[in-house]
Amino acid sequence: MKVARLRSGGRLLDVGASTGLFLNEMRRYGQWMLAGVELNEHAANYARETFGLEMLTGQLEEAPWPRASFDVITCWDVLEHLPNPHAALFKMHELLTDDGYLILSVPNADSFDARLFGRYWIGLDPPRHLSVFSLAGLERLLGETGFKVDAAFCFYGRYTTFALSVQQYLRARLLRSPLRLLIERVMFFPLWRFLSLPYFWLLDQMRLGAIITVRARPQVSK
Repeated sequence: MKVARLRSGGRLLDVGASTGLFLNEMRRYGQWMLAGVELNEHAANYARETFGLEMLTGQLEEAPWPRASFDVITCWDVLEHLPNPHAALFKMHELLTDDGYLILSVPNADSFDARLFGRYWIGLDPPRHLSVFSLAGLERLLGETGFKVDAAFCFYGRYTTFALSVQQYLRARLLRSPLRLLIERVMFFPLWRFLSLPYFWLLDQMRLGAIITVRARPQVSK
């Protein structure tokens, strides 16, 4: 797991923690003190009751934790949903220790899928996605909020996001028909996921995968 390679434990905050599955999984990878932020009250309650996790229900900007409370902050596929990503990142910078790590992922506007499918690309996902980020744009945003990117990579998304984009294209361009339903059904056969692995692996190496993940550190003024 990427996070566990950086530290064997510490204080970890997951922004957009949903039902707490990721946080609970982190218990297998070291001695972590875990907390999450989640807007959905039902999801947050599930995380509390099922996994015993500390959860804040609400916006990150409302978080009561003091400055430098966390060694690692993760934010998986959340930033694109936020009405004010600047404010959220400023808050993450405040909550992170000077030697901490921010790890976040977003749909990749530079991806080959985005170029191939255009307005049918699943990464746009209006109206749920309020922002779409290229790597350059994400680096600029992080720089404006006190971070410096020290790694960027693609390692997940792959076939599922590609198939969902195909599905969106078909549903927009073809009337409901037996042919369209057959193509959609075939697209989700596990065989295609296996056969396409080399193609999507190559895209990932070129940072052209559907989802980009960045690791950033706080810029500490000297």
